[in-house]
Amino acid sequence: MPTDTTSIGGFEIPSTDPTVVAVHVLIGVAAVVSGAVAMLSKGGRPAPNRRDLLLLVSRRPRRDGDRARDRALGRGL
Repeated sequence: MPTDTTSIGGFEIPSTDPTVVAVHVLIGVAAVVSGAVAMLSKGGRPAPNRRDLLLLVSRRPRRDGDRARDRALGRGL
């Protein structure tokens, strides 16, 4: 098994093939950039709009009385 490595900035990449090295470098740069963007962006959740509110209301959790009410109204579960 070959042990040829390429060292870039103190990081060992287990290949000397320029394509493999370029892919590793690009993935590393993308990881650093996305981490910086995530760190510097404003966190939190966006304010809900009317459509989101309707979705939340229509998908409320089932309650104990729902099953009895559904049976009384003839709805199947």
